Amino acid sequence: MKELIISLTKNFYRHIFIRNQKPLLKWGSVLSAPYLIGIDAGTQGVRAIVFGQDGQLVTGAYKTYPFDYPKPDWVEQTAEDWWIATLYAIREVMAKGKISPKDVAGLSVSSQANTFVPVDKEGKALRPAISWMDQRANAQAKWLSDNLSADIIYQITGSPLSFVFDVPKILWLKENERSIFEKAYKFLQVKDFIIHRLTNVFATDFSLVSLCMFLDIRRKKWAEEILESIGLSPDRLPEVYPSTDIIGEVTEEATNSTGLKNGTPVIVGGHDQCCACVGTGVVSNGLALDSTGTAYAMICPSEKPIIDPNKRLICYCHSVPKYWVVLGQLLSAGILLRWFRDNFCTAEIDEARILMVDPYEVLTKDAEKISVGSDGLIVLPYFAGGRFLNPNARGVIFGLTLNHRRPHITRAIMEAVAYESRYLIEATEELGIQVKELRLAGGAARSRLWRQIKCDVTGRPVLLPRVEEAASLGAAILAGVGVGVYKNVDEAVKKAVVFKEGLEPREDIHEVYNRLYQVYKKLYDDVFESYELLSKAYVE
Repeated sequence: MKELIISLTKNFYRHIFIRNQKPLLKWGSVLSAPYLIGIDAGTQGVRAIVFGQDGQLVTGAYKTYPFDYPKPDWVEQTAEDWWIATLYAIREVMAKGKISPKDVAGLSVSSQANTFVPVDKEGKALRPAISWMDQRANAQAKWLSDNLSADIIYQITGSPLSFVFDVPKILWLKENERSIFEKAYKFLQVKDFIIHRLTNVFATDFSLVSLCMFLDIRRKKWAEEILESIGLSPDRLPEVYPSTDIIGEVTEEATNSTGLKNGTPVIVGGHDQCCACVGTGVVSNGLALDSTGTAYAMICPSEKPIIDPNKRLICYCHSVPKYWVVLGQLLSAGILLRWFRDNFCTAEIDEARILMVDPYEVLTKDAEKISVGSDGLIVLPYFAGGRFLNPNARGVIFGLTLNHRRPHITRAIMEAVAYESRYLIEATEELGIQVKELRLAGGAARSRLWRQIKCDVTGRPVLLPRVEEAASLGAAILAGVGVGVYKNVDEAVKKAVVFKEGLEPREDIHEVYNRLYQVYKKLYDDVFESYELLSKAYVE
C-alpha cells in the first residue's frame, strides 16, 4: 500500500508539472537559473543557442545534416542525424559558454514542418524521414482531391492540398511500403523526434501538427475524416500541447548524452516559423515575419482563422495562445542562391577562401554594383515547385543577354524573392489583414543589400532584430514562459526582443520596382500553361 501511495503521489505531481506550469513557481532553483536554451532543428541542420532572460545571446552552436536523393523528386533525411546534430549542438554550446547544467532553467525546440518519420514504440526510426521538399506524393494528393475534395480539406485544415504536406505522403507510405506503415507506432515530425529522445515522451504542439493537415484548425481537434481516409488513427500521432507547456524532463539517459541536468524542464515549442514570429515580436496585428532561409515565408498573426478563397495562403495555429497565423510560402529562396553559388560561382568561392570570408559576402558585394532591376533580368524562383495552384511550376531566368554576368543573376534572385514577398503581402491584405511592417529573420537577413531590396520592392519598413536566429530565441522565450520566467509571451517579447536596424523604402527606387513587379506577375501568368505542358511532355 505504501508503494502504491508513493507511486500515485509521484504521478500526481508529474501530471501537475507537465500540464500546469503555475506550481513550478515554487521551485526557486529553476527561476533563479539565468539561462534558457532554444533549439532550432531546421531543414539543413540543428542550432542550439543559450540566451539570458533579457534575450541576449550568450553562445550558440550549429551542426548540419545531409539530404539523400534516392530517386528523382525524392528527398529524405536520416532521423538519427537530427539527434546526433542536436547532441553536438547542445554539448558544444554548453562547453563554449562554460554553462553549468544547473544554470539552465529550461529548453524548448522549434523545427521544420512536413518532414515526418515513422517510429516504433521505443522511438526508433523505421525508415528514412520524408522531407517537406519531397514530391513523390503528387498522385496521392490527386486521389485525396478526387475523393475528399481539395476545397473541403482546405476549409478544415487551412492548408491547400499539395504533395508538401504529411497526409498525402503518409498515404504514399501506406500504398508503397505497407509493412512500414503498419509497424509504425507513431508518426513524428523533426521536433517530436528530438523531444522524445530528450524526455521519452511522444509530444507535439498545435502550431506544428496543424501545419501537417492533421487538425481541424477552427476546433483545434483532429481532422478525423481526413485521417480516416488514409487509415491513420489519432493515437498513432503524438499528444498535442500548447507551445508553452512543459511536457517532460531531460531523462538520465539524455543527460549522459547531452550534458544537461537530469530533470531540466523541456517545453514543447513550435513550428520554426511560429517560433521565429515570437523571436521577432510578431505576436499582434499589423506585423509580419519575413523569413528567408532555405525557403521563404511571410507570416501574419490573426485573431481568428482566415481561409483564402483563392488558396494562395495557409492558415494554422500560432505558438501564441488565442492566435492563428496566415502563411505565404516560396519553397526555394535561400537554397536557390546556394544552388547558384555551388554550381556557377567557383571564382567567387575561391576569392572568398583567399579573403577568408563567407562566399555570400563576395556574391553580395558584386551584386551591389548591379543596377536596380538587374539590367532587365527577372527570375521566377520556383526551382523547388511553385505556388499551390500550380505545383508544376519551374524556375525561369528571363531576359538574358550577352551583357549579363553572374552578379546580375545574384541580384535577380534576391529581387525575385522580394517580388514574391510583395505578392504574398497583397494576397494577405486582400483577406483584411494589414501588413504595416516587416520583421526579418533567416540567413538572408544578414545581407544589407537583400534587406534594402525587400524594403524597396514591398514599400514596407523593415526591422532587423538584434538576434539573427529568431526561431531559437522564440523557442527560448516559449521555454521561459513555460517555466515561469515570464508571465506570458507578450511580457517576454517586451523584455527579450530588441532591434538593431530599421530601413525605410526609397520612393524613387520603389517606383522602379513597381514597374518591374508588374512584369514579374505577367511573366508568371504567361508561362503558367507552359509548366503543365512541360510536365506532360517530360513523362517517361
